[in-house]
Formats: sequence, C-alpha cells, structure tokens
Amino acid sequence: MQFDLKKLMKPGLRIFVSAIGNPAKMVSNVVTVRDADIAVTIPAKSGFFHTLASGTAADISFFSGSGGYTFSANVLKRVMLNGVPVLILDMPKDVNRSERREYLRVSTLFPVKLVLTELEGENEKMKVVNKEYSALCVDISAGGIQIDAASSKIIPLADGVVMEIDFLNALEEIHRLKGVAARAPRNPNDGWGIKFADISKNAETKISRYIFKKQREKTK
Repeated sequence: MQFDLKKLMKPGLRIFVSAIGNPAKMVSNVVTVRDADIAVTIPAKSGFFHTLASGTAADISFFSGSGGYTFSANVLKRVMLNGVPVLILDMPKDVNRSERREYLRVSTLFPVKLVLTELEGENEKMKVVNKEYSALCVDISAGGIQIDAASSKIIPLADGVVMEIDFLNALEEIHRLKGVAARAPRNPNDGWGIKFADISKNAETKISRYIFKKQREKTK
C-alpha cells in the first residue's frame, strides 16, 4: 500500500534500521524526505555508529501518529548533508502499516491493584464496597492496559465494569487512574483489556514517555 512518506516521516523522526538478514535493530533519525530518496542519520546501537555499505538492503520501521509502519529500502550512498554524514535510501515501492490501534502500546510487566466498586445490601441499606485485586500489567498504551491471563480468571470482570487502577508507583507521578473493562480475553492466554476513562493530557504524556523509554530499551 502506498503512503505519503513526506507526511509520515518528518525531520527528526526516530526510525529503527536493520540490515536484511540481521535482526539487530539500530536507531536513526530522518533528516529529509525527497521525491526520489530519504536521508537518515548514520544508524547507531549501544552508542556505536554502524555505516551500511552502498547496495545494502535494510528493513525500516517507525511510529507516526497512531500507527506503526515498515518498509524495505536500499542504501544508495553515504554523503555529507549540511555538514552531517547521512545515508541516502531509495524511495520504497511499498509501505506497510503494522499497528492499527488507536494508541502505540508496548509490552511491559509490573504489578497493579484494581479497586472495583460494588454495591451491597438492599434499598436504603445499600452501601458502596471497594474490593481490591492484585494483577500484572502486561502491556500499556495511553489508552489503557492489558492485565495478565491468570489474574483475569480470578477477578470478576465484565464489559463496562468500572474500577480504579492503582499503579503502585510503577509510573512516573501517576498513582491512580479510572478504568473500564472493555475487551474480554480472546483466548486462554489473553488477559482483560482495560480502557482508561477521563484520562488527562498530563497523564497521557507521562504514559507516552514511559512507552518510548521501553521502546528505546528494546533496541539496546
């Protein structure tokens, strides 16, 4: 499928590069996207630069907006552009979108506490009872989390169940967020998906910062 890379790959965008046949991912940044080619900084991994020879075929992946994209390109040459050494890649024929969810998410593993609100009693004697359950967060996005399969079998969740998610100091300055059970497990190895409700822009930013930190750790 064809996508407009000039709109997707803005200067400074972080991309991941791996020579075809070598799964090791290196980090690079877009310098400019022209009609016939793409200029990127020399790829680096663990603080070391790795220049790819002319003619090398490489797999490129990046995240832009709400999606992840991949394509293959050939290294045409290495040149100096405005005093910076860059690699010139040919313009790909096909670009594939690999992530179609609303938010970029990342696999992770940290404990959370779900505080479910239930009602007990009858009529005027009815009272609110908060019941707490321990679980593991196995992936996270700015839109919500997924908990582990084992906890999902024990915690009484159903579509629309409202809760408070206590992150137990796992996230920067985020203690609790309101959540709604929104996606039932599709198979025995899946856990419940919980959507954040009324999340602030500040909290979204902090979760996004955590996600990109985890992405960088995976490339080292």
